[in-house]
Amino acid sequence: MQRISIEDAKQLISTEAAPGSLDMIAEVRRILQHNTLANQARSYYDTHRYIIDAEGKAPEIQRHYLNLYWGLQLVNADDNSIEERYCLVPNGDPKDWLVLFEQKIVPFLIKNNLPKGF
Repeated sequence: MQRISIEDAKQLISTEAAPGSLDMIAEVRRILQHNTLANQARSYYDTHRYIIDAEGKAPEIQRHYLNLYWGLQLVNADDNSIEERYCLVPNGDPKDWLVLFEQKIVPFLIKNNLPKGF
């Protein structure tokens, strides 16, 4: 395992998105709105620290924050969410992550009235 300094980690996390790159935060918001979760998106997703911190960052950084946020939401659901949490993949094409999110996680969110505030 490669070690990096705190300074390098801070620089990596603060990596801004390149012009024209995929905005995963906005895409997830659009998916939530399209799937009848607009109120929850506005009340809980848009106001959470992880989502706010991820705005304007590179897609890889946004996916990291999205995985943290949705992992918390899913683990606190009443139903077992292990299958859905496996869909929060940390690498690969961000577009594939969005497909998994919409096809596998969103139905679970709807069924369990997520996202919620903590």
